[in-house]
Amino acid sequence: MLKKIILPALLFLVSGFIAQVASAVPAAPSPTCEIKATILNVAKKTTNVNRSEEVPIDYYAVKLKIETSSTYQQDGSGSCEDLADQEVNSVVTLSEYEKTPVKAGQEVGARIHYGGDERLGGYFLTNVEILKVGVPTVEEDEESAIKSSKEVSDMLVEQKQLKTVEDIKLDSDKKQYSATGYRNAKLLFFIPISLKVELKIDALTGDIKQINKPWWGFLVR
Repeated sequence: MLKKIILPALLFLVSGFIAQVASAVPAAPSPTCEIKATILNVAKKTTNVNRSEEVPIDYYAVKLKIETSSTYQQDGSGSCEDLADQEVNSVVTLSEYEKTPVKAGQEVGARIHYGGDERLGGYFLTNVEILKVGVPTVEEDEESAIKSSKEVSDMLVEQKQLKTVEDIKLDSDKKQYSATGYRNAKLLFFIPISLKVELKIDALTGDIKQINKPWWGFLVR
């Protein structure tokens, strides 16, 4: 009987450990390339959270049309020349974007390197220099103005709309966030409780558009 209990428990622990290790495995070595490219699209995004201990990462997804590509530093067996005349989806971290904000239509010089792990991986763009300023579309301006999930979460806590934010995600139309969490309330107007609510927040302005409470929410103030 004891073996029947211990064996499944051990298998569960081992599988969890393997999953954590796998998600942290970095990509194989690859060269760092110097490129000249045109920015096709820029969108602020947040990684999906698959486990409770994970923290979402905000970043910029930048689509490029690479014109020329040459080797800056050779690691691994890849070839930088293969990127020439290709459209590539790249990742720009928040710190890199703050150094040189980019918009659709711009021509840039930069370095690009394939790396990361399963949570945030792909071609990372660094050392960006704007060579020619383009004219961004209205859609690109709106996407670059969308608040990050962290900004919205911090705002909700600061304004005491929520005590804690349990989950937050940008809706598919990219117009609003859906956030769930707990706020302090009083049941029957005098019993202190933590009330779970869902909020709809404008992704551009941060204004709260809707508050959804449990069906018995009318008993709570």
